Amino acid sequence: MLSVLVVGGAACGKSNRKSAYHPPATTAPTPAAGGNADQQDAVAKADARNFVSGLEACFVDQQTYTNCKKPAGINVPIGSGPGQVELAKAGTATYTVVAHSGSGTNFKIDKGASGAATRSCDKPGTGGCPAGGSW
Repeated sequence: MLSVLVVGGAACGKSNRKSAYHPPATTAPTPAAGGNADQQDAVAKADARNFVSGLEACFVDQQTYTNCKKPAGINVPIGSGPGQVELAKAGTATYTVVAHSGSGTNFKIDKGASGAATRSCDKPGTGGCPAGGSW
């Protein structure tokens, strides 16, 4: 037995797709538009992690971090101002990356000689910087 379901109006006449679709409104302010400290700090931490990914990729080719101040293939603002990320210190096998949040908090990722990376921030207990100062 074959059952057929006919939906009235399907593929007939004019589509109401445009009039029925309403894109969602953007309600959260972006950091560029001012965002709050938590939002700005979240962006800074993400930028720091993305910068480190590019830095590690650069290291594979260069075998040192000193030649990797502006890693290729990453899309983060590089510099020492608010909303930017910088390679503050670089050595053969060590580095310090600092992400400067628009909130005024600095988020650091340090890779020491042991190869272990530590994450810290300079305003513990405010915005996206946990009370212990590590993130």
